[in-house]
Amino acid sequence: SLHQALESERLIRRNNEEYEALRKLISALPPRKVTQAQIDSVDKEVAKLEAEDVDTEREQDVRRKQFALLLHAVDDLQRALVDEPLETPAAAADPNTNATPMSIG
Repeated sequence: SLHQALESERLIRRNNEEYEALRKLISALPPRKVTQAQIDSVDKEVAKLEAEDVDTEREQDVRRKQFALLLHAVDDLQRALVDEPLETPAAAADPNTNATPMSIG
């Protein structure tokens, strides 16, 4: 019937308009090769940055351990100084002390 033909033509026209809108949208975008090349480039950059991050984390861990070792050494030195106070020049000259001279040899 004429009414069905009119509805069919309206559907075809609506589909064609939608198709045209999508075609314009797609044609405004860069070609797939260009986009894929950009994606590959970004992927390589991400991999490089991740590798740098791993290296930085490793180096930071080494520095952290070195700093802890340094603090431990400082603590040991402080304890050694408290346990064995340095002899003052006046005490060294006092004949009443039991200090024995060190021989250098």
